[in-house]
Amino acid sequence: MTPTESRETMLTLLASTVDASGLSADGWLHTIDVHEEFRADPCALADGGTGVSYSSGIGWEGDTSDAVEMDAVVRRVRDHWEDRGMVTSLDTRDGNPGDQPHVWLIGEGGDEVRGVDITVIPGKITFSAESVCVVGDAARLNLDG
Repeated sequence: MTPTESRETMLTLLASTVDASGLSADGWLHTIDVHEEFRADPCALADGGTGVSYSSGIGWEGDTSDAVEMDAVVRRVRDHWEDRGMVTSLDTRDGNPGDQPHVWLIGEGGDEVRGVDITVIPGKITFSAESVCVVGDAARLNLDG
């Protein structure tokens, strides 16, 4: 996989995760463009060499107070990732006194990304992903891009 393919694969997964979430379109803070350029980050390849990876995220703002609806969002996203061969884990922590709990869903494995997660906090949901590490020179790619 090339660095461009790695970045585009990550962004495609992020976009399909947004779709799978079922959240209302008017809450998204921006849209995902699979051809958008991102800064390449150095990463460790399996053979010990240095490669490149990319990271991206998107946020949604809206009413997260309906626990049943937020559970459904997390379940839809979890199903979407597991259908793609990822292993998922869920962590829930208490928020500030009087706030709803904070929820983190993490997906790892599969062939598309190194990792992906969503975080649900009062009034906001964030989705983030890191591409797989592939052969490439981050410094050169950032100069060329």
